[in-house]
Amino acid sequence: MPSISASIAVIGAAVAVVYIALQWQLRATQDPREPPAIETSIPYITPAIGLSKHTYFADLRKRYGKFPISTLRLPGQRIYIINDPQLISVVQRQYKVLSFQSVEDRMSHKMFNISPLTKQLQKAEADAWRTGPAHVPSPAHAQFKPLAPGKDLDDMNRIMLKSLEESMDDWVPQDSQSRRTQLFEWVKEVLVVPTTNGVYGPENLLRDPVARTKYWAFFDGIPTMIKGGGFLVKDSVAAIEFLSSTWARILQNGGHKNHSRFIQKLFEYYNERSFPLKDFSQFIMGSSVAVLGNTLPTAFWFVIHLYSDRKVFDACREEILAQVVHSTDADGNPVRTLDITALKVACPLFHSAFKEVLRLEAVGTGVRGVEEDHMLDGKYLLRKDALVFMPLVSQHFDHERWGADAEEYCYDRFADKARPRVSNVSFRSFGGGTTLCPGRHFATTELLAFAAMLLLRFDIIPKDGKWVVPTSLNAEMTTNMPAPDFDVEVEIQKRSDDQGIKWMWKLSESEHAAMLGDQDEHGNEKAQTDN
Repeated sequence: MPSISASIAVIGAAVAVVYIALQWQLRATQDPREPPAIETSIPYITPAIGLSKHTYFADLRKRYGKFPISTLRLPGQRIYIINDPQLISVVQRQYKVLSFQSVEDRMSHKMFNISPLTKQLQKAEADAWRTGPAHVPSPAHAQFKPLAPGKDLDDMNRIMLKSLEESMDDWVPQDSQSRRTQLFEWVKEVLVVPTTNGVYGPENLLRDPVARTKYWAFFDGIPTMIKGGGFLVKDSVAAIEFLSSTWARILQNGGHKNHSRFIQKLFEYYNERSFPLKDFSQFIMGSSVAVLGNTLPTAFWFVIHLYSDRKVFDACREEILAQVVHSTDADGNPVRTLDITALKVACPLFHSAFKEVLRLEAVGTGVRGVEEDHMLDGKYLLRKDALVFMPLVSQHFDHERWGADAEEYCYDRFADKARPRVSNVSFRSFGGGTTLCPGRHFATTELLAFAAMLLLRFDIIPKDGKWVVPTSLNAEMTTNMPAPDFDVEVEIQKRSDDQGIKWMWKLSESEHAAMLGDQDEHGNEKAQTDN
């Protein structure tokens, strides 16, 4: 019988042979024109383990931040990590070769049980766009045009604001002066229906508490489904079936005609192209993820940063108060009116405080699929079927671009003219280029309105009088705006100076889009809707 030491020696030799073979295989298949491979200490395994950690891209930035672009080699998959904003600009210009559309389609295949016909139709639409003229919109942009500034967006915003206004008196029970609650749970409670009323219209499915419960079951399982583990989250899969079947019945009976222009446009797009009703009902249901998945946690972080620092609270509230118009009604009672549009165009500190939340708290990653072998910027070979990752942490926390306080919350960062102007691709919370988030204008209007309503009418006091800002280290890799790792217990109080005042909230026509980044300022609105 072989000795234990001999067995260990054999195992050790086998491991060494495998290790050497993997190192050789990695180097033999890595073209010297490709970006340098990193995380190769254990070929293929090191990055696979690293990607299971939400902080991985931040860790890579610290170790390899000076690399403008690098390669992660995983089993069967190349990922190119870009840190250089100039290369990001190049990627954005190559939006057909380096495509988000293919990534979006692949995600839908993992999340939903869609038919082979729908997959064929998706591919045909994507291929027609890639080979068509430059002015032809991608399938995604063709669907989301109602979310661009204009009448359709104004209609959605007004419905959302009306819902917020109608619900505001119940944010604190009418027979009480305060309410003790968990802040994130409260934010979700008060914003889910107004948000989805605006997006979906009069027959909003998520008005129903049962549907909302099903939505959260679906939402909680998304990270697992994207990784191919749908069989592990049966409640999420069942929730998809329930919600999409309900949508299918609504659409089959012509209910889309009573929904927002956004839903009408989605129905027209899929119906005209002969997508099966069962499948595009899942896509319409899935749009709620984009609507709520980022809006609700952003609202939480915005409220935390506004209320946890008295300087921020006072500066923003004073700026908003300057836009409030005072009047009286026919009975001589005081009336206060705020045009929500002013929050975007006449409140630079408040708007800056919002953008700083997006910069500091967003942890997402821009992703593109490489449709064919491509020399990026004439320097780096990107191989077909690889993925391009552009982590926000590489842009938003870079000290050279944002200064020594890049990892701190500075509410006036975007309003301080003394600060040097940052590269126009270094603020990417809503994406960039042709993949700028189509819902960014709607979300911004709602979040600014919600925060202004709170600042004007309510105080928020933390338990024991001391604010504790949560971490978000447990967020999933697929998250853009993370939920907090733990909730914060607070008391929401009606302001004593708000008693007996009637508030009016209005919205002027969207003559001005909110400036959500330098890319909006430089006219990328057209690129976003036309490509």
